[in-house]
Amino acid sequence: MQSDPQPPVFAADSVTAPPTARAAGATREIALAAGESLRLRVSAGTVLHMRDGHAVLAGPPQWLAENLYWPGRRLAPGSVFVIVAGGWVTISACGAAGIRVTPPATGSLRLPDWRAAWHKMLAFLSPPIATKTRPARERL
Repeated sequence: MQSDPQPPVFAADSVTAPPTARAAGATREIALAAGESLRLRVSAGTVLHMRDGHAVLAGPPQWLAENLYWPGRRLAPGSVFVIVAGGWVTISACGAAGIRVTPPATGSLRLPDWRAAWHKMLAFLSPPIATKTRPARERL
């Protein structure tokens, strides 16, 4: 009796899932070689922890006085950086580097919009506006 032949194993079967297909909320460990760069899309509140090595972080582009700039920061071993504004960041390794990327917790507390809170407070503190009604003119 002959057994069924096994299907061929392709190299594509061993490829890991792309970052977007990974489980949301999972902490990622990233290793970069010297001179290597990585672009990541991150949410506000994402934490970058530099395990070892040195790297340069270029944050998401922002507007400053009608000019576009990328805020940058050098990350030393053991440093922790919290992303304030979500978007695309670039991490460039100066040497071999290890980085831990922790996305923000889902359901985290968010401050309410300050404008809405301000208007509610003003409406509560201000006295109601009395409206005067004029009597209707009599027609002659």
